[in-house]
Amino acid sequence: MLNEEASLLNIRFLRNGLLLAIGSTSGALFSILVGSKVFYRIASHQGKQGPALAHGGGWIRESSGRLRKIPLMLDWMRLRAGERVLELGAGTGQFTILAARRLGHKGRLYAFDIQPEMIARVQQKVNAAQLTNVHTQVAAAYELPLDDCSIDKAMLVNVLPEIPDHQRALHEVARVLQPHGTLYISEEFSEPGYWFISETIRRVEQTGQFVLSTQRGNWWRYTLGFRKRIHA
Repeated sequence: MLNEEASLLNIRFLRNGLLLAIGSTSGALFSILVGSKVFYRIASHQGKQGPALAHGGGWIRESSGRLRKIPLMLDWMRLRAGERVLELGAGTGQFTILAARRLGHKGRLYAFDIQPEMIARVQQKVNAAQLTNVHTQVAAAYELPLDDCSIDKAMLVNVLPEIPDHQRALHEVARVLQPHGTLYISEEFSEPGYWFISETIRRVEQTGQFVLSTQRGNWWRYTLGFRKRIHA
């Protein structure tokens, strides 16, 4: 009897210790995420905003749990075969390959990033996947190498907060979108520059170029769709 009671006590002790460790680790990770956002906002106000700060969370971006969510986020963007899509801020190409496959051989994906090393990594993935419908190029968000009204959809994933003059960038995206084209903006809480849903909606609609049309996800991970306004 005593041995059984001792065993039960040991099991309870181990269980409680495990729960405490999990809780402490989760709390520490959440604190790190929140702290990174505070740091990012302070740095932004000091004029240090940009990709160098935002790419500090690369280990989270490459996590298996996060990568498994990419197909779901692309579902929210409703990409269709044959469409012409702009991916602004392609980064390392985590979305590029899957998005290009959804567009099919008649579609076209324009993957742009301001950092040459990022575009080089994207091109390597494109070559390895043997895709012929992807055009990669180093390009700034303020001067997109695309004709007016030449794009069906634009996707910005965890990138808008990184752009110092996001209003100027959004106007440029509106320029290349066709009438009734759609801008999709996705944000994840794990990113240092994360904007809350209401913040993103306010900043995008302030341009006068877009109106909210769809909203998917929650505060942890969301995708917003904005229709391009037609001006008389």
